[in-house]
Amino acid sequence: MTDIIRFDLLFDVNRIALLVLVASVAIILIILVWNNKQIDKSIRRLQVDLAENKKHIDVQGTYLSQFNDHFSLLDRKLKNIEETTSIINRDISSMAEGITGEVGVGKAIELARRGASVDEILETSNLRQDQAELIVKFHGSDK
Repeated sequence: MTDIIRFDLLFDVNRIALLVLVASVAIILIILVWNNKQIDKSIRRLQVDLAENKKHIDVQGTYLSQFNDHFSLLDRKLKNIEETTSIINRDISSMAEGITGEVGVGKAIELARRGASVDEILETSNLRQDQAELIVKFHGSDK
Protein backbone atom coordinates (compact mmCIF):
# COMPACT_ATOMS: atom_id res chain seq x y z
CA MET A 1 0.00 0.00 0.00
CA THR A 2 2.83 2.31 0.36
CA ASP A 3 3.20 2.36 -3.43
CA ILE A 4 -0.38 3.42 -3.90
CA ILE A 5 -0.04 6.19 -1.36
CA ARG A 6 2.98 7.60 -3.19
CA PHE A 7 1.15 7.33 -6.48
CA ASP A 8 -1.78 9.17 -4.96
CA LEU A 9 0.56 11.88 -3.74
CA LEU A 10 1.69 12.43 -7.34
CA PHE A 11 -1.85 12.97 -8.49
CA ASP A 12 -2.81 15.27 -5.71
CA VAL A 13 -4.79 18.15 -7.26
CA ASN A 14 -3.02 20.81 -5.25
CA ARG A 15 0.39 19.62 -6.33
CA ILE A 16 -0.64 19.47 -9.98
CA ALA A 17 -2.07 22.98 -9.78
CA LEU A 18 1.13 24.17 -8.16
CA LEU A 19 3.26 22.54 -10.89
CA VAL A 20 1.10 24.10 -13.62
CA LEU A 21 1.38 27.48 -11.91
CA VAL A 22 5.18 27.24 -11.66
CA ALA A 23 5.44 26.15 -15.30
CA SER A 24 3.17 29.04 -16.38
CA VAL A 25 5.24 31.58 -14.44
CA ALA A 26 8.43 30.14 -15.98
CA ILE A 27 6.97 30.45 -19.50
CA ILE A 28 5.78 34.01 -18.82
CA LEU A 29 9.26 34.93 -17.53
CA ILE A 30 10.88 33.44 -20.64
CA ILE A 31 8.48 35.41 -22.88
CA LEU A 32 9.18 38.63 -20.94
CA VAL A 33 12.95 38.15 -21.22
CA TRP A 34 12.66 37.47 -24.97
CA ASN A 35 10.44 40.58 -25.49
CA ASN A 36 12.87 42.64 -23.43
CA LYS A 37 15.77 41.57 -25.67
CA GLN A 38 13.75 42.47 -28.79
CA ILE A 39 12.92 45.90 -27.33
CA ASP A 40 16.61 46.45 -26.49
CA LYS A 41 17.56 45.63 -30.09
CA SER A 42 14.93 48.07 -31.38
CA ILE A 43 16.17 50.78 -29.03
CA ARG A 44 19.76 50.29 -30.22
CA ARG A 45 18.65 50.54 -33.86
CA LEU A 46 16.70 53.72 -33.07
CA GLN A 47 19.74 55.22 -31.32
CA VAL A 48 21.88 54.50 -34.37
CA ASP A 49 19.23 56.03 -36.66
CA LEU A 50 18.94 59.10 -34.42
CA ALA A 51 22.71 59.59 -34.44
CA GLU A 52 22.71 59.31 -38.24
CA ASN A 53 19.85 61.82 -38.51
CA LYS A 54 21.69 64.22 -36.19
CA LYS A 55 24.73 64.06 -38.50
CA HIS A 56 22.50 64.84 -41.50
CA ILE A 57 20.86 67.74 -39.66
CA ASP A 58 24.27 69.16 -38.75
CA VAL A 59 25.37 68.97 -42.40
CA GLN A 60 22.15 70.63 -43.55
CA GLY A 61 22.63 73.36 -40.92
CA THR A 62 26.11 74.01 -42.30
CA TYR A 63 24.75 74.24 -45.85
CA LEU A 64 22.00 76.62 -44.72
CA SER A 65 24.56 78.80 -42.97
CA GLN A 66 26.65 78.93 -46.14
CA PHE A 67 23.58 79.83 -48.21
CA ASN A 68 22.75 82.58 -45.74
CA ASP A 69 26.28 83.97 -46.11
CA HIS A 70 25.99 83.87 -49.90
CA PHE A 71 22.60 85.59 -49.84
CA SER A 72 23.98 88.29 -47.54
CA LEU A 73 26.83 88.87 -49.99
CA LEU A 74 24.38 89.01 -52.91
CA ASP A 75 22.19 91.43 -50.97
CA ARG A 76 25.16 93.75 -50.36
CA LYS A 77 26.12 93.59 -54.04
CA LEU A 78 22.53 94.31 -55.07
CA LYS A 79 22.45 97.36 -52.78
CA ASN A 80 25.71 98.56 -54.34
CA ILE A 81 24.21 98.11 -57.80
CA GLU A 82 21.07 100.00 -56.75
CA GLU A 83 23.19 102.87 -55.39
CA THR A 84 25.26 102.96 -58.58
CA THR A 85 22.10 102.91 -60.70
CA SER A 86 20.66 105.77 -58.66
CA ILE A 87 23.82 107.82 -59.15
CA ILE A 88 23.84 107.06 -62.89
CA ASN A 89 20.15 107.99 -63.21
CA ARG A 90 20.80 111.26 -61.40
CA ASP A 91 23.75 112.01 -63.70
CA ILE A 92 21.71 111.14 -66.82
CA SER A 93 18.88 113.36 -65.62
CA SER A 94 21.31 116.19 -64.98
CA MET A 95 22.87 115.73 -68.42
CA ALA A 96 19.43 115.60 -70.05
CA GLU A 97 18.48 118.89 -68.41
CA GLY A 98 21.71 120.39 -69.71
CA ILE A 99 21.07 119.08 -73.21
CA THR A 100 17.48 120.33 -73.13
CA GLY A 101 18.76 123.75 -72.07
CA GLU A 102 21.30 123.74 -74.89
CA VAL A 103 18.66 122.70 -77.42
CA GLY A 104 16.38 125.41 -76.06
CA VAL A 105 19.17 127.98 -76.39
CA GLY A 106 20.03 126.78 -79.90
CA LYS A 107 16.40 126.92 -80.94
CA ALA A 108 16.03 130.40 -79.40
CA ILE A 109 19.14 131.65 -81.27
CA GLU A 110 17.75 130.32 -84.54
CA LEU A 111 14.40 131.99 -83.89
CA ALA A 112 16.14 135.26 -83.01
CA ARG A 113 18.15 135.13 -86.27
CA ARG A 114 14.86 134.70 -88.16
CA GLY A 115 13.52 137.80 -86.46
CA ALA A 116 11.40 136.34 -83.65
CA SER A 117 10.55 138.53 -80.71
CA VAL A 118 11.32 137.85 -77.03
CA ASP A 119 7.71 136.76 -76.44
CA GLU A 120 7.81 134.26 -79.33
CA ILE A 121 11.06 132.79 -78.02
CA LEU A 122 9.58 132.49 -74.50
CA GLU A 123 6.53 130.65 -75.90
CA THR A 124 8.62 128.05 -77.76
CA SER A 125 11.40 127.48 -75.22
CA ASN A 126 11.78 127.02 -71.50
CA LEU A 127 14.17 129.96 -71.14
CA ARG A 128 13.77 132.78 -68.66
CA GLN A 129 12.88 136.29 -69.87
CA ASP A 130 16.34 137.71 -69.27
CA GLN A 131 17.90 134.84 -71.25
CA ALA A 132 15.50 135.37 -74.15
CA GLU A 133 16.21 139.11 -74.15
CA LEU A 134 19.96 138.56 -74.31
CA ILE A 135 19.58 136.10 -77.19
CA VAL A 136 17.42 138.55 -79.14
CA LYS A 137 19.87 141.33 -78.33
CA PHE A 138 22.95 139.47 -79.57
CA HIS A 139 21.47 137.17 -82.26
CA GLY A 140 18.43 139.11 -83.41
CA SER A 141 17.98 140.22 -87.05
CA ASP A 142 17.98 143.94 -86.24
CA LYS A 143 21.63 143.75 -85.23
